[in-house]
Amino acid sequence: MENAHNSPTPPSFELGELAERLGIKIIEINESSAQATMPVAGNRQPAGFLNGGATGTLIETLASRAANQLVNPKGLIAVGAELHVSHLRPATKGHVTAVSKLVHLGKTTSLFSVEVFNEEEKLTATGTLRCNHIPKPAESGEPDRK
Repeated sequence: MENAHNSPTPPSFELGELAERLGIKIIEINESSAQATMPVAGNRQPAGFLNGGATGTLIETLASRAANQLVNPKGLIAVGAELHVSHLRPATKGHVTAVSKLVHLGKTTSLFSVEVFNEEEKLTATGTLRCNHIPKPAESGEPDRK
């Protein structure tokens, strides 16, 4: 798989502890879109449906990773600032696939729309994520707010 810079997409992106626990895997990422999967098993709520929080985490993880792909070369990181999720139908088995699209890229913010599909390719959820672009953290781990 090739990214927008014609180099192989890295097999693993730093996604964070929660995303790793949920089994989120980035499949593709380029300058205008990205794709990820997540298993339903292990991420269900008591009724047997995919937990809405897991879906929200999938949406935020994918869009944030896509935003960081764009702003990291500028010495910035993208952090989620506003997340909206609409659940349309339950997912009960297999994997869900999220597809994000860049809506807006500005100097200080970006906006992504995300659609989540079940294994039958039926739309199960939609979402948007607005990211703020901030300076990369200093060595202390805290953002440099100078």
